Amino acid sequence: MNFSSGCRRNSSFGLVSLPLIVLVGICVFALFFIDLQKEAERPLVQKNTSYIGKVVAPVWNAVKRPAEYFYSHFLIDVVWNPFTENMDNIKNGRPTDLEKMAPQIDS
Repeated sequence: MNFSSGCRRNSSFGLVSLPLIVLVGICVFALFFIDLQKEAERPLVQKNTSYIGKVVAPVWNAVKRPAEYFYSHFLIDVVWNPFTENMDNIKNGRPTDLEKMAPQIDS
């Protein structure tokens, strides 16, 4: 297992797992005798869904670019990649970044 490959999504996992998760969710609703079509067609559900879409869309459009920048330039570059590189170093018996930066004591 190579930790230093960066944060890359395995696209085949998503293509397989998403339909499986949806199928399991539908089966769970069926076990509790919940009619999804009937619930989705209720006027109150339609009204609430429309309202949430109208509220969330402008908020997301306002924060999308800063959120993407934070994700790619901070979470990935500053947190995830150094973490995975240090995990590889530990696995391969090499010193971590912290061990490299620590002052050395001559004995």
